[in-house]
Amino acid sequence: MLQSLDVVVGFAGVMLGISLIITTVSQMISGALGLRGTNLRWGLKTLLEQAGLKDAATLAQEVLSHPLVSDSTFSKFAGRILDRWRLATAIRRPELTGILDKLATSHGHQLVTPTNAAFIEQWFDTIMDRVSQRFATSMRFWCVGFAVVAAFGLHLDSIQLIRRLSEDSATRASVLAGVQGNLRRMENTQPADLGGDVAKIQSILASTGLQIIPDYSSLTWADYRKSFFGMLITAAFLSLGAPFWYNGLKTFLNLRPVLAMRMEGDKDKGKDQSSN
Repeated sequence: MLQSLDVVVGFAGVMLGISLIITTVSQMISGALGLRGTNLRWGLKTLLEQAGLKDAATLAQEVLSHPLVSDSTFSKFAGRILDRWRLATAIRRPELTGILDKLATSHGHQLVTPTNAAFIEQWFDTIMDRVSQRFATSMRFWCVGFAVVAAFGLHLDSIQLIRRLSEDSATRASVLAGVQGNLRRMENTQPADLGGDVAKIQSILASTGLQIIPDYSSLTWADYRKSFFGMLITAAFLSLGAPFWYNGLKTFLNLRPVLAMRMEGDKDKGKDQSSN
């Protein structure tokens, strides 16, 4: 029983290390493509359109790229090519109505009327929730895509990995010790804060003692065909995300001493019964 738990801990440690790499790359893609800003622009466009404002797409762009609300360095520069990188990543309801009032001068007419102001007041929080969900879904797609790339790119076969941890006691003990040491150092760290910490990611992967990057010169198409199902399982596991593996790993490691004590107690009880 304890050996099976150690196998699970070792496997979860490998999944956590690679999942954190995927999280880091996904965050870089999000920043490079301005996904938070573009999703917020979609939400504002929808809200202004439903409120009855004309040319809602242009208004949403102007509001989010206004220097008073945009947190982007590019907000000071003109040019359509920079549009997505000039956008604010967050906005409050008073800021929205305030910027719309300021834009009324350049548009030559009042943009916010009592009617559409009431509509914006009523539906602002709801549309912001939809924006958050839309952003989370887009990031989920990126994570799943990178999970597939990582599993097949690293030729990481979950079935072979579990078999190796089960059969090789030295590897299992080494992985367990490394994972326990890293988890103790990261005890007060939140999963969301781990993604950009390259040093911690490298430490987790190094602690496993496993060769994560394969020798590509020795791999053949036959090896990929043989490991296809195992790599597919790996992709599914990696797509669960770093928070899942981080929290799961902490749970397994907290369970281990309890299980060890119980097994020791059962062993002592068995000795007592046999002596009697």
